[in-house]
Amino acid sequence: LNVGRVNEANSDIEMALGLAPNDGIALALQSIITVAQNHYETALTLATQSTAQAPHVAGSWMALSYAQQANFNLPEAITAAQHGADTEPDNALAWARIAELHLMTGNLDAALAAASKAAALNPNLARTQSVLGFVYLTQIKTRHARQAFEQAITLDQADPLPRLGLGLAKIRDGDLAAGREEIEIATALDPNNALVRSYMGKAYYEEKRDPLAASQFDIAKTLDPKDPTPWFYDAILKQSTNRPVEALQDLQKSIDLNDNRAVYRSRLLLDQDQAARSASQARIYSDLGFQQLALRAAWHALDSNPANYSAHRFLADSYAAQAGQEIARVSELLQAQLLQPANTLPIQPQLAESTLEGGPARASFNEFNPLFTGNGTRVLIDAVAGSNATWGEDVVVSGLHNRLSYSIGQYHYETEGFRANNDLKDNIYNLYVQAAVTPTWNIQGELRRREIGSGDVKLNFDPTDFSTTARSSVEQGTMRLGGHYAPTSNSDVLLSMIKSERDGLDTRVFRRFDTAETTNANALQSEARYLWRMQAFNLTTGVGMYKVDANTQTTFDRTKSSGVVCPPSPPFRPVTCQNTAQSSSKDRNVYVYANAIYPEQVIWTVGLGHDAFTQNDIDIKRTNPKFGVQWMLRPGLHLRAAYFKTLKRVVIVEQTIEPTQIAGFNQFFDDQNGTKATRYGLGLDVTFTPTVHGGVEVSRRDMDVPVFSFSSNTVKFQDRRHNLSRAYLYWTPSTAWAASIAYQVDHRKQDRTDITELNTTEVPLSLRYFTTNGWFTRLTGTYVTQNITPGTNNILPAADDEHFMVVDAVVGYRLPRHLGVANLEIGNLLDKQFRYQDTNFLRSQSMPSRFIPELTILGKFTLNF
Repeated sequence: LNVGRVNEANSDIEMALGLAPNDGIALALQSIITVAQNHYETALTLATQSTAQAPHVAGSWMALSYAQQANFNLPEAITAAQHGADTEPDNALAWARIAELHLMTGNLDAALAAASKAAALNPNLARTQSVLGFVYLTQIKTRHARQAFEQAITLDQADPLPRLGLGLAKIRDGDLAAGREEIEIATALDPNNALVRSYMGKAYYEEKRDPLAASQFDIAKTLDPKDPTPWFYDAILKQSTNRPVEALQDLQKSIDLNDNRAVYRSRLLLDQDQAARSASQARIYSDLGFQQLALRAAWHALDSNPANYSAHRFLADSYAAQAGQEIARVSELLQAQLLQPANTLPIQPQLAESTLEGGPARASFNEFNPLFTGNGTRVLIDAVAGSNATWGEDVVVSGLHNRLSYSIGQYHYETEGFRANNDLKDNIYNLYVQAAVTPTWNIQGELRRREIGSGDVKLNFDPTDFSTTARSSVEQGTMRLGGHYAPTSNSDVLLSMIKSERDGLDTRVFRRFDTAETTNANALQSEARYLWRMQAFNLTTGVGMYKVDANTQTTFDRTKSSGVVCPPSPPFRPVTCQNTAQSSSKDRNVYVYANAIYPEQVIWTVGLGHDAFTQNDIDIKRTNPKFGVQWMLRPGLHLRAAYFKTLKRVVIVEQTIEPTQIAGFNQFFDDQNGTKATRYGLGLDVTFTPTVHGGVEVSRRDMDVPVFSFSSNTVKFQDRRHNLSRAYLYWTPSTAWAASIAYQVDHRKQDRTDITELNTTEVPLSLRYFTTNGWFTRLTGTYVTQNITPGTNNILPAADDEHFMVVDAVVGYRLPRHLGVANLEIGNLLDKQFRYQDTNFLRSQSMPSRFIPELTILGKFTLNF
């Protein structure tokens, strides 16, 4: 069995069992052989019989441990291994087995203790030295790891496991070629080992030898059809080679083989495989335009394990293509950063900004991540240029050296816009540093600066309703400190502190006077969160404190009305020329959430939060219940429902470490500070066939928006309502084609003087084509109908509506050897003129509209090396 001759081993053990059918040791060996043959349920039955026949033999319990692990029952596997060690306390292999299992569950201290004891009991066993090497590797002690693996190789040169470990250690030190050679030796020693084949494929992928990588993954799939590992790796490979339909099929297969318990987790892993877990699964769905499928997978993974940093990254990527999810996107990014290990993933400066103006930002920020974690430096370059004097770029340099990782980035975007005074310029700079102080304690810091200058970027229903002179500028500096501590293998503590300073200037021209409003605001956000999780239950609780002090000075130029500069001298009547206002806003919140899986097809979410908002001397308090349920009625049929309340807290940097969604419904929106909201939601997602997916969702938000009167120290609330209904259908008719259609109705009603009601219906139909030589195209037609009811101060005389179709086209090329992507995007291909009302009138900071009433051309490219 140790040299891969499984069939001969099985014949031998069958002969032994023919002589002694109830021999416990023989049953244990047959169980282990059956695991190697991928018959996991049968192996569990045999191992259970073995422990009944030989309960005082450690080997019986070790066989049961292997069988439980193969069936994804890790807690039971640990219990069985511990029984074996209790039965024979001096058995080094039993303690090595315990160390292996503790590594898989992330209990690093227990793993080190068990591995050290195993090595002390018998230092001349290759297995004990190999396990000790993997423990050191997880603790980033690569020198000690290499020594242990080399000693194991000396003790047993036919064992592939220490060769695999030595290869991983060399790759972690930045020597990919030397590490790949060791993994090739491991493959030669045990050519029928599916896990080693998967790692061989990963190494070839890193060396950009894609055909060799694909062949190794195919062999691994054949050797162990029940292991999700090669299916997941192959999905990443196929996405990188412009085969997203096949990538989606492989990714779904890996999830199915993983018993649908998480986005990804290997069945037989010792090294945690942290780099691969960071791989951008969201990019697969984004290439196909299947965002709802991505969201569904990410929601399920997070509700099952809220400490899964790769699922947080997955959700952040998926939210990038969703309007109205900006706060949730940057908050999921923050949580992913706090939970992730040190790595070389680039942190693009614009990703942490909720009000992203445009430019070279990509839907997936870690598309080109490596499948191995190793010392080294990476460079990522994005660029865009096109019509209306539009151009932009971002450059990010990231690196990893042992326990320290960093990312330095710069982002620039500017455009003249499609009309007068529609220009915009945006610059962002950031420095990110992360250090693994210990295997269980991680700290990080980030410095970020942003400078924005723009004219009037809003798009109103009346095309003439814009300012030709209004200007806005913002300068903001942000400092963030964060920490992650894992006191046990099933608990985590997150800490976040964000300090920011914002200076803004807005100038506007009115009929009788002009204004210049200068604002200076200082903010401090402090949060802490504790997560505790078991296999079918997890609990998270947290607290937050937020404070913003702002000074606003408004200067009036009344030259138009009085004929003289302000303030006028006698005999002119004195008028107000300058107003100064100060505000101090505070918010304190506490919350608790629980997710429970019971029965196996249902995930229940129950929570409670309390917010206390204060602005000057006005107090708003609110207790916020949370409830959600996700029910798999049958395979491929998922029902979601949620009800919860929120209070919009006072922040400048719109990031939080509180859970962002309940059963897939977003909690956080860009409302006015102090807004009280209640949201109801119901969704149904269906997999009709492996190639056809669809779903429907309806939700409603009832809001009470505060209107403060500081002179009388009172607050009144205006009513708002937001109803959102949507349906989607996705289809992959072949491995080269993907089609999607959606239907969305967005209805907003509010007690306002500018717009009292806005009803927008969108029907996007998209067709995408991919070739195996790297080319891809996309054609999208979006039919839009909009009805607007103006308020008393709107220039529209009465309710009006508009209908139009916007056609967008994309043609692109994925560069070979994972070097990057280049594409040409044509917006509003038919140069359609139309009227459209965006939602900037409800936002705290204006953003360019998604629809532009003229043809635009943009060229984009991304380089990664």
